[in-house]
Amino acid sequence: QGELIMMDKLIQKHYDAVQSEMRTAMESVINKCDYNNRERVAAFEKELAAAFDIRNAVTCHSATAAMQMILLAYGLGRGDAVFISDLGSLAVAEATKIIGATPVFVDVDPASGRFDMHHLEIQIQRVLTDTKLTPKVVVTADCFGIPEDYLAINEIIRTYGLLLIEDAAKSLGGSYKGLQCGCFGHAAIASFDFGSPLFGIGSGSAVLTDFNEVAGLLCAERGHGLVGGKAEVLGMDSRLDVMQAEILRVKLRCLAEEIAAAAKIAAIYDKALSEKFDFLQIAEGAEPSHNEYVFLAKSEEQAAEIKRALAAKGWQAAALPLLMLHTLEFYHDTKYPTAAEDFGGACQLTAKSVRLPI
Repeated sequence: QGELIMMDKLIQKHYDAVQSEMRTAMESVINKCDYNNRERVAAFEKELAAAFDIRNAVTCHSATAAMQMILLAYGLGRGDAVFISDLGSLAVAEATKIIGATPVFVDVDPASGRFDMHHLEIQIQRVLTDTKLTPKVVVTADCFGIPEDYLAINEIIRTYGLLLIEDAAKSLGGSYKGLQCGCFGHAAIASFDFGSPLFGIGSGSAVLTDFNEVAGLLCAERGHGLVGGKAEVLGMDSRLDVMQAEILRVKLRCLAEEIAAAAKIAAIYDKALSEKFDFLQIAEGAEPSHNEYVFLAKSEEQAAEIKRALAAKGWQAAALPLLMLHTLEFYHDTKYPTAAEDFGGACQLTAKSVRLPI
C-alpha cells in the first residue's frame, strides 16, 4: 500500500537540496576551462581520506580499475586465488580475472547476506589441497550496505595469512564497532556510481588505504605506470574526471546527513513490515549505510508476488534478481566448485529477498 518514490523523482529531490553548491562547483570548472586540473581531483582525494580517517584516497575511473590496481600493487597474478562473495560485485570478479588470478566464490549466510564463514574455510582448504592455486586475498562485499562481521573475517585472515580487501561500494557511511566502512583491511574500494551512497554525475571509484607505499603504486598505475615521466610499473589510463571530483566534494559534505535521513526511512519500513516479514541479521556493532532496504519474504512464492506488485507500481528494480557470480559461465573454467548446491545460501537469499528504494 502507499506510493513509492520513483528513481527520477528521487534524483531530482536529491539535486534540489544541493543544486546551488553543485552549480557553483560546475561553473567554477567551466569558467576556468579547468577540465584537466588534477589539483581539483587531489583536493577531493584529500577531503575523502580525511572524512574516513584514513591516510590515502586514490581515485580512478571505475571500481573494476580500482580492484585491478589493488591486485597489481600487491603483486597478484596467475596462480593466485581471490575469495569473493557469491553476491559480490562483478567489478571485483572481472578485475581478478583480467590480471590472471582466479576468483573463488564463497556462499553467503541466507539470514544476513554476509560470508558463510564455514564455506569460506572450506573453499580455502579446497584450494590448498585440490588445486595448484595459492590462497592470497579475501574480498568482503558489505552486501546491501550492511557491514561484514570483521572480527570473524580477521580471524580467518590471520589463520591463513591472507590479504583483506573491503568492497565498500555500497556501505560507505556505515560502520562496524565504531569504525567507518572503508577502513577495514589492506585496502578498500569506494564507488561513486549511481546506486552507491556517495554518487556523482557518472562513473568513478577510489581506493582507500593506510599504506603509503601501496598508495604510491596506485597513483602510478592509474597514469600508465609513469613516475616522473618514466614507466616504472604496469599501468592503465584510469583517472577520475575533474567535474565528477568537484561534484563529489559537494556530495561528500552532505553524506552524513543523507545517511541519517536514510536511517529514518529504514526505521519507517521496519515499523510497517516487522509483523509480516523477516529482516536481515546485522552483526553486533554494525551500522548499515541504508544504501537500499531489504526484507525477507516468508516464502519464495510470496517474494515473487511482492516483486510483481512493486514492478506494476513502477519500481522495476524490485523485480531484478540478485546476481550470483557462480552462475556466470565464463567463471566455470577453474577447478573449484560452481554447482548450485554449493551456494544454497545465496540461492535462498536471492529467492526470498525484496528490495525497496531509500
